Amino acid sequence: MIWLDRNDDQLGVLAFLLGILGFEIYYLLSGEEKFLNLQIHLHVIAILLVSFRVSVVLGKEALNREPGMQDAAFVPNFVYKNIAIVSVCAFFC
Repeated sequence: MIWLDRNDDQLGVLAFLLGILGFEIYYLLSGEEKFLNLQIHLHVIAILLVSFRVSVVLGKEALNREPGMQDAAFVPNFVYKNIAIVSVCAFFC
């Protein structure tokens, strides 16, 4: 449905869903545990991607609701997202 809508912003989410499907098929065919581990890492990356997109949407919505800020642009803070990514990587290592 994403390609029918011509919504190019969601291709990253589609790629993650296809990756999860691929690793699930590889695991079912081979039975190797490494594909389960790859699925876990792919899920964590997908969670970070979705949380980043949600923060962008919430920031834009907050600017739109503030009077006189219709021309303002929301720039997400990559520093805090990098801290979150490093924390997640430290948790898994």
